[in-house]
Amino acid sequence: MLLLVVVTVISVAVFAMVGTAREVTRYISRGGMMGLNDVVVNLENHYKTYGTWEGVSGIIERAGMQGNPNRQGMGAGMQAPGNQQRHLILADSEGQIIVSSDPNINKSYLDENELARAIPIRARLNRLVGYLYSDGFANNQPGIFLPLIEKLNIAAFRAGLIGVGIAIILSIVVGSWLLKPVTQLTSAAQSLGKGDLAARVQVRGKDELAQLGNTFNHMADSLQKAEQSRKNMTADIAHELRTPLAVQRASLEAMLDGVYPMQAENLHPVLEQNILLTRMVDDLRLLALADAGELRLEKVETDLGVLVGRVVKSFQSQAEKRKVGINYLPIEGLVLLIDPIRVEQMITNIISNALRFTPDGGSIEVNTVQSENGVSISIHDSGPGIPEESLPYVFDRFYRTDKGRVREDGGSGLGLAIARQFARAQNGEITVRNHPQGGAEFTITFNIS
Repeated sequence: MLLLVVVTVISVAVFAMVGTAREVTRYISRGGMMGLNDVVVNLENHYKTYGTWEGVSGIIERAGMQGNPNRQGMGAGMQAPGNQQRHLILADSEGQIIVSSDPNINKSYLDENELARAIPIRARLNRLVGYLYSDGFANNQPGIFLPLIEKLNIAAFRAGLIGVGIAIILSIVVGSWLLKPVTQLTSAAQSLGKGDLAARVQVRGKDELAQLGNTFNHMADSLQKAEQSRKNMTADIAHELRTPLAVQRASLEAMLDGVYPMQAENLHPVLEQNILLTRMVDDLRLLALADAGELRLEKVETDLGVLVGRVVKSFQSQAEKRKVGINYLPIEGLVLLIDPIRVEQMITNIISNALRFTPDGGSIEVNTVQSENGVSISIHDSGPGIPEESLPYVFDRFYRTDKGRVREDGGSGLGLAIARQFARAQNGEITVRNHPQGGAEFTITFNIS
């Protein structure tokens, strides 16, 4: 910024010096100090209009009668009596006198000295068409304008130095103001790189730097949440694996020590815990594949109504034992390009949860609805519903709304997380809410637009 400002100020000063010298030279050389500049312009316009000097005498006579208005401040070689009639002579490009305001003139040509002191009159394409000579006007004398131009250049140079000084001060102040948020952002980024995920920057205003600060804070929030989620998941996995491993170890040690006989009924709990561990490892593998975008899907055209009906039918006997009604009215001819195995796993998991929380004598409503943009499957149970504070975390891994629930009753805590990944892998989504009439309602939506 400082370099840009300094270069700009110096450039302006140089252009001002050059331009001032040119304009001063032009002004004085065209009789500006003698009040002849307008006369020269009128003469040039006359020739440009008519292409000849005929009829120009009126301009010369009027200018000669006006006298010299610029008596004050004239330099050496430019003196003329103020408020007195001045004598003007107009000559052509060869120096031949065309018209003069002095009736006593007795020559036909201007001599070389007079031509050197006269003002050139130029027409189009800068072509010389005549000279204007005036008493007391000294044009083209060597060095006549140098003192004035030098003074003007010194003034421009001083103004440039003052401008550069002001620019330096402003650049330091403004630069510090602009760099402050960048410095804070750099410091926060370095802290984040060292592992301090709580590092944030203060954001003020709505400019680009503020937008960058908000983006950094959002990124830091995401990293912190991801890190916390990783830690929680590691702790949850360790907790979930510890119990079945402890049960297996205790059972095996009891049989080895002779506390329990090595019989099938004593080995059965060990096998159940081993099956639970195997299922949990398989679920974690599925989630890892889904997170990496490597979950393989076998999509085929599937009648969704038939698939949902088959899953509902598989739960009928279990529901009848508890006198729970599962109501489903299928929609025929609803064919989608989906992975039927994954979709069946999703629906099975949700209905299984609904049946677990539905009291004896309750009911589960399963509905399939088709719209312009997609198809949705809703599963609504008549259970107690989900605590409002738990709704945002229902699909988190290892999350249980009932912290005191045993694993055998509550599963591994990965089912809904897997179901959501299955849905998203097939351009769908799963949502949950507490139904206005009571109970929880899960909705699986597939987009077909």
